[in-house]
Amino acid sequence: ITANQFLHGSERLVTNIIRDISDRRQNEEKFRLAATVFEHMTQGVLVCDVSHRVTAVNPAFSRIVKLDAENILGMPPLFLAPDPGDGEFFASLWGELNMVGQWDRDVWHGGDDNTGSFTLRLHGTAVRDDRGTIHHYVIMATDISEPLREHERIRYETNFDALTGLPNRALFLDRLSQALAGASRGQNRIGVMFIHIDAGQAGNNTLDQDEINQVYRITTGRLSRSFRPYDTVARLGGDEFAVIMPNLEEPRYASVVATRVVDAFSPPFVISGSEIPVTTSIGIAVYPDDGPDVGTLLNNAKSAMDQTRQEDRAGFRYYDEGLDREARNRLKIWYKLEEAFAEDEFSLYYQPRVDLLTGCFTGVESLLRWSNKELGPVRPCDFIPAIEEAGRMDALGERIIEMACRQLAVWNRAGNMVRMSINLSNRQLRHPGFIPNLRQTLARTGADPRQIEMEITEAMLLHDAEACIASLSALRELDIRLILDEFGTGYSSLSNLHRFPVQAVKIDRYFITESVRASDGVNLVRAIIEMTHCLGRKVVAMGLETQAQLDVLMRCGCDEAQGNLISPALPGDEVTEILNSESWRPLKTY
Repeated sequence: ITANQFLHGSERLVTNIIRDISDRRQNEEKFRLAATVFEHMTQGVLVCDVSHRVTAVNPAFSRIVKLDAENILGMPPLFLAPDPGDGEFFASLWGELNMVGQWDRDVWHGGDDNTGSFTLRLHGTAVRDDRGTIHHYVIMATDISEPLREHERIRYETNFDALTGLPNRALFLDRLSQALAGASRGQNRIGVMFIHIDAGQAGNNTLDQDEINQVYRITTGRLSRSFRPYDTVARLGGDEFAVIMPNLEEPRYASVVATRVVDAFSPPFVISGSEIPVTTSIGIAVYPDDGPDVGTLLNNAKSAMDQTRQEDRAGFRYYDEGLDREARNRLKIWYKLEEAFAEDEFSLYYQPRVDLLTGCFTGVESLLRWSNKELGPVRPCDFIPAIEEAGRMDALGERIIEMACRQLAVWNRAGNMVRMSINLSNRQLRHPGFIPNLRQTLARTGADPRQIEMEITEAMLLHDAEACIASLSALRELDIRLILDEFGTGYSSLSNLHRFPVQAVKIDRYFITESVRASDGVNLVRAIIEMTHCLGRKVVAMGLETQAQLDVLMRCGCDEAQGNLISPALPGDEVTEILNSESWRPLKTY
């Protein structure tokens, strides 16, 4: 309202002009609100006039592009491009805004030591008046660096092995699928290798997780150097690796590369100052000869690898259709394991051990057996690796000790005092709950610990010896005897025999077999027996199969023996019959 006074003759008059300013107030409020939003919004906003000079920027834009407003205002927005001199960039920017009215682009900026790199998502809009004439340009900027990094992290974790950096199974299968599609059009061959690495008993039983990871990293280096740059080397998981070899001119060329891989693993790995021998078992399948698709080709390569592993352990072989039956059998075993645990299908058999001087029954070794309703009796060499791969050996180990102690208590109550030998794994021996659980089992079953022998291997003593000695000493405090199993198979030393509290050693069956083949074999067996006796330990021969082997062992002064010549492993009730038969003599020479 505007009031004005004026005189009209002798009268004083007042005029009032009333204007409706609601729209103006609303517009002012909108401008204040827009200014507040402009200042506080998290998305960057830049405004340019028609001469392409910056007229306004909000704080978010300055923060995102890492430039102060005073360095931007009145200047062309050259900082939008990674290269300010990139004419094509700005021709696209202004050209599309003028013609289309919209412009979008993601732009990566390398930054400097202070700012670092970042990626902008830019969206431009041309602002027109009522007549359609452009009077300003608005460019919105969003920093998408972190979402891109997160996307890249997820993509990497989805497609690459975190430990080795190699393609994982998913990426391997995708690349193999693409390679097969290209090969089918060009009628090219593709080689697929399935590789299993094996650090042997010493490595598997003694290395901790960090050292095992180091084995995988060294493996990655040796494998990568053995193949062409455009071959795909992948880690499928655990000890299994695979390779895609595109453009394979002849199937026989794959054997040249496989030989190179085997040779690359000839030098032992040096882990924590110790040399660990690592071998490779390789299976080879060639497209299209050995399979038309990804699944068939990879399965056939794995079948060939499994055959190599079972027969040669180190080396390679090509796929053969005859391998399929064995592969199917292994798969059946794997599927039936869960049923075996649920139905308690595992049992213990006991192989008698005798004193070679008197022929008397001295004890038994407990041996795990599995009989399935569908598969029938399954060989230990077939199902034990599957149990280990499934990670169930710890629980089964406790169950074995429980069954052996219960059987021993049954024999004791019947007046049959024999020694029960139980095999220990490295994981059991080092598990913090092993000794407490063992005490509880002894108390629960009533087994006499003085009649129990625990068998350990030499490889178990090589790593973290002090912790191993502590566990072995705890077993001795329980009056449990200790036997060093598989003596002479790679890491034997008198210092180990002298240092660890074992009461007896078992000569590996290899030496027993060799003892009748050559004079050197006899001399080696005699030397092992004599040096063990000098250290006050008894000697047990395992794997006794023939009378000739028995004659050698008796001449060399071996204390005890077990093997099929004496008796195969038997169910507990059959051993009970033997114990109750006073006339039983397993060897006619006594």
